[in-house]
Amino acid sequence: YSYCLIQWLRQFYPDKTPEQIFNQHFGGVYYVFVRGCNAGTGNGIYPHTWQNYKKLSDAFESFKV
Repeated sequence: YSYCLIQWLRQFYPDKTPEQIFNQHFGGVYYVFVRGCNAGTGNGIYPHTWQNYKKLSDAFESFKV
């Protein structure tokens, strides 16, 4: 989803590369598993980010069939 979001953002920033969009407009994602959440704890909430666009792109490419 993160890779696709950056590709979608390219239409709003046609003068920027995906790397620039990643660095300037993207910080990461939070996955929230509602059934795993407990009040007052961080259970069920998992943050994820990538160090750079290349690592995100490589992760996306590894799942393509």
